[in-house]
Amino acid sequence: MAQNKAKNVIDHLRPFKTVAPHLPKRRCSLPTPQEKAAQTRERKKQEAAQRRLEEEQQALAEQQEREEELRQGLRIKHAHYMLVSEVTGLYDEMDKLAKKAPNEPVTKLQLKILNSFIRKAKQLLSGDIIIDEVEVFVAAGDDPEYRDAVTVLRQIRQGLERFKAKDFVFTKSFKDELSEYEIDDEEELSDYFVKMSESKNGATE
Repeated sequence: MAQNKAKNVIDHLRPFKTVAPHLPKRRCSLPTPQEKAAQTRERKKQEAAQRRLEEEQQALAEQQEREEELRQGLRIKHAHYMLVSEVTGLYDEMDKLAKKAPNEPVTKLQLKILNSFIRKAKQLLSGDIIIDEVEVFVAAGDDPEYRDAVTVLRQIRQGLERFKAKDFVFTKSFKDELSEYEIDDEEELSDYFVKMSESKNGATE
């Protein structure tokens, strides 16, 4: 009797076994044809939106690139007008002096200005076979005579005329394209010659 009692107590003290409830296996349901069609439409919609975004970004980049090209054309046009004015003024002055004293050397200041115009012309008119052969005057030694200066200035003037006759920035098409991109022909821009190379073509002033 005592043994049965002890056994009952021991059985009572044993931990209960927890039995997990039996759950039915969950089946993975496949999308219906309607759901598949909706997913396809959504994917295509997102792809189309992404393509439109990329096309808009590409178009904007091309527009900005063309606007910068047109502004660079304006810089060239303004530089041409400026150089024509300056070279014409110096040419007229030296032509008068050359008629009076053709063998007289130019002054140091005139030489400095003359060499500056030559460098600017060589940059602006690069590719002109005549201007490419023009060289700056070397300051060391004998200074050039007025008649030599007039000859060089005449070559530059003729080169500027050739440039105006053939370059796109002087055409009506260029002006029309400025209007299309709403760029003012008189827009204030950085100087075309501001980044001109300091190279003196091997010569010093």
